[in-house]
Amino acid sequence: MKNLELTNLGVQEMSRTEMKTIDGGGLLGDFISGTLTVVATAASAIVGDTVTYAKKQIGTVLTAIFSL
Repeated sequence: MKNLELTNLGVQEMSRTEMKTIDGGGLLGDFISGTLTVVATAASAIVGDTVTYAKKQIGTVLTAIFSL
């Protein structure tokens, strides 16, 4: 059986560091990560706005109760 020399085909060896840092992305991976980023940002904004609104409403109710 013959040994196949990959270096003759333009294949290069990679060190462990290179193998850890290479990001294999692609069209589908980029789409999914971009979508997740948008969803996470929107969810964070919605939760933040809801908490701010709830704090204002609770403050208004407590002010009304204690002013009686």
